[in-house]
Amino acid sequence: MIAKTLPEREPADDGPIGTLARGLHVLSRVAAVRGPIGVTELAQRSQLDKATTYRLACKLVTLGYLERDEDGKFHLSLHVLDLGFAYLASLDLRTQALPEMRRLHDEYDGAITLSVLDRTDIVYVERISPKSLQASMPVGVGARLPVHCTAMGKVILANSAPERLASLLEHIEFTKWTERTIETRAEFEADLQRTRDRGFGVIDQEMIEGLRAVASPIFDRHGTPVAALSVALPVQACSLEHLLGSVGPRVVTAGKIVSSHLGAEGVRPPGFH
Repeated sequence: MIAKTLPEREPADDGPIGTLARGLHVLSRVAAVRGPIGVTELAQRSQLDKATTYRLACKLVTLGYLERDEDGKFHLSLHVLDLGFAYLASLDLRTQALPEMRRLHDEYDGAITLSVLDRTDIVYVERISPKSLQASMPVGVGARLPVHCTAMGKVILANSAPERLASLLEHIEFTKWTERTIETRAEFEADLQRTRDRGFGVIDQEMIEGLRAVASPIFDRHGTPVAALSVALPVQACSLEHLLGSVGPRVVTAGKIVSSHLGAEGVRPPGFH
């Protein structure tokens, strides 16, 4: 959201760390726009004065993290993408989840996704696209979706510690995506309880018409839900009964296998060696 007012002058620098923090903040504001942005709007979004914003943005250009187009607007450079891929390559979660994701992809002609929670957003860290063209979200690694209308968001929140859940619920904006999207906190909390009871998250055309999905939590060795694994299928290929009775339990098994590889205790599925 664009701030209504701007500081009259540059905040205290606080030395190199302060400058670094503000530079990263400016970089994140450019990333949030997902397109070229002028210095005036960037200053508003960063809540910094225009001169400071311009100086930081130019420094990021020099370092290779931003580029400027012929209109003088700033946008992300490929160097940022390199950092993202370096992170994903080193992410043990992704490494451990990929074999199970490929198995699910062999079994279901749908989108197989691995996601983590960032505040009130689900962020894709790996995705395998459907084998055939079907109703699906045109998203890839790095995409963000709201927790309240994703099976992945529901299952991570349902298994989160009560204090963390309470804090996150205070900040969720229940934006309506389809006629089936949950619109109130009370409805959402009731859905989270159903998610706990069944062991997996479910959406039925709450994000996009014609698409259903289930998701399993992935736990670390401390028993904390660190990610979610989901299968999304078109309604014409998967009835709600099949989704709940067959696909959901299968995804839970996959989630348990990945969790066990991450050191989680008490989640090893029957017959897994």
